[in-house]
Amino acid sequence: MKKTLFLLLSTLVLFSTHTLAQKRLKLQKVKIQYWNDNLERWSGWPGSWTYLDDGKQPVMSITKLDDRGYRFKVQFWMSGEYFSFNTTYNGYDEDNEWHKYEDSNGDEIAIVGSTMSYLSKNGWPDNKVQVYFWLYSEDFALVME
Repeated sequence: MKKTLFLLLSTLVLFSTHTLAQKRLKLQKVKIQYWNDNLERWSGWPGSWTYLDDGKQPVMSITKLDDRGYRFKVQFWMSGEYFSFNTTYNGYDEDNEWHKYEDSNGDEIAIVGSTMSYLSKNGWPDNKVQVYFWLYSEDFALVME
């Protein structure tokens, strides 16, 4: 009986750990562009990705805050720093094929290949997903994959 209970609890712990681990999304590579005030335009995306060193990849977690899938909490761990902010769904952009989300500063997150609802529930999918951060308040944008 003790062995059965131990196996049952071990399986439950492993399943719970696996489920929680999927909720955190490790981002492997990045491209960054900046807003140029003098030219009044973005610098443009670089032609190649910058790959992040093992152990230094940012980790993002998304938590759904309502039943409809419109409000989310985004948590971000990067180089020992922690950031947290809330976003609201702001529509689908057909031209860029991304779902848009906005925070209280007017900064945006755009997701290609998934939605925050899916990522908050299932973690990173098997298909290619890109997350764009448009930080207008800081005059730069980055895309992570």
